[in-house]
Amino acid sequence: AAGGGEGEEGNDEQSLARYRARIGNFMKKWAGGCAEDFLDNDREVVKRYEEWLASDTFKEKEKGMYAFLKKALDLLDGQDVKKELKFSQPPPTPIKPKRTNFLLLDLDQGELARQLTVMCSRTYCAIQSWEFLAQSWNKKDKEKTAPHISQLTTRFNLTSRWIETQIVSEMNIRRRANVLEFFIGVGEKLNELNNFHGIMEIISGLQSSSVFRLKKTWDLVSKRKIASLQKLGSCLARESSYKVYRETLHSRQPPIIPYIGVYLSDLTFLEDGNKDRTDNDHVNFHKRIMISNVIKEIKQYQQMPYNIVDVEEIQKYLEEMTTRMVLSENQIYEYSLKCEPRASAAK
Repeated sequence: AAGGGEGEEGNDEQSLARYRARIGNFMKKWAGGCAEDFLDNDREVVKRYEEWLASDTFKEKEKGMYAFLKKALDLLDGQDVKKELKFSQPPPTPIKPKRTNFLLLDLDQGELARQLTVMCSRTYCAIQSWEFLAQSWNKKDKEKTAPHISQLTTRFNLTSRWIETQIVSEMNIRRRANVLEFFIGVGEKLNELNNFHGIMEIISGLQSSSVFRLKKTWDLVSKRKIASLQKLGSCLARESSYKVYRETLHSRQPPIIPYIGVYLSDLTFLEDGNKDRTDNDHVNFHKRIMISNVIKEIKQYQQMPYNIVDVEEIQKYLEEMTTRMVLSENQIYEYSLKCEPRASAAK
């Protein structure tokens, strides 16, 4: 260019250095925060990144920038190796069933809550950030676009229906009330474990129309258990956009499994209520930042695992019960009517 000289060339070098610094900072944050973007597809992105670092782009005098970017690659290597977390305290001693062919009421409520929690945590912690983008969990191919969210929501529905099935399948009213009290007790234990997702599964099952209508059965449930269920329900009430639940969640110390339905509602609201581009046809970064903040909170609760021993026989029981032994909604209602016929039919 006319008027160019050594000074202008120096400015160009300074500009390149600034650009590379920005790229380096971006790559480091990306590698540290979303390692899964690099580690999928046989680490193809990592291979290309390594080739770029080895290219002529990084001359002898740019070794400082090379070292900076290499740190991002080291972060990825660290993410690719699962580290065993050492707990300061031993896990609770598992309470195993006393007999092989055990039934629901043979199980310890606390142990059942622990096994529900460790199974739920396994799926929750496997969810990748990209599953929360563009309402992927609502797509027709959601098993591909949001596989772990899909697994978590499917298990939620099956577990709630299993609870309903267990209650309405018991024809003896006294034993049916015992099953109700048992599940309320499991909900109490889930609360102690900060498993809000599991608590909502319990509440969903107990407050379903087929179970809620069993007035005579509920009359046999102790007042203390009724009060406990009401307290759990108040904590997860929808009023004011789950205000009480959000306050409770943020007051607890990890490990925690949040109720994922609240986050999915928040993300849906942000996606539907904000345009992707501004009136000037620029990317709406304000929308992206709000979505990012929700995903950050979700990922935050994936960092601390539960110190719980797997009890294989209970987990197998839960897998079988929530897949093969669950009645359909229509069947559940039919059984509910057998337990307590409508008032007109009873006359």
